[in-house]
Amino acid sequence: MSCSKTDHGTQSAVNLKVSACFNKFENKVSICLDSVFNDSRCPTGLVCIWEGDAVAAFSISSHDNIKKFNLHTNNSFQNDTVIDGITIKLLTITPYPSSVVQN
Repeated sequence: MSCSKTDHGTQSAVNLKVSACFNKFENKVSICLDSVFNDSRCPTGLVCIWEGDAVAAFSISSHDNIKKFNLHTNNSFQNDTVIDGITIKLLTITPYPSSVVQN
């Protein structure tokens, strides 16, 4: 995900693991990656009719107020949002699905 504070105009990319949070804001805001679901992205090495999509579920908390939202990897769906003046954009979800079966 990428975070941008509109009041200072700064941007930074942040890598989060599921159940991890980013809380480096001066105003004590915390953005958490709660889960990844519905991963239908086309695996590498295959040719698919549709590129697919994966959904990341987030929560943002500030002053005991929690807001939940989902962002998609497919640009046909919502992949960014602005909450409390903070712009959040999902850049990618890794690992990317692979067509190679691992034992």
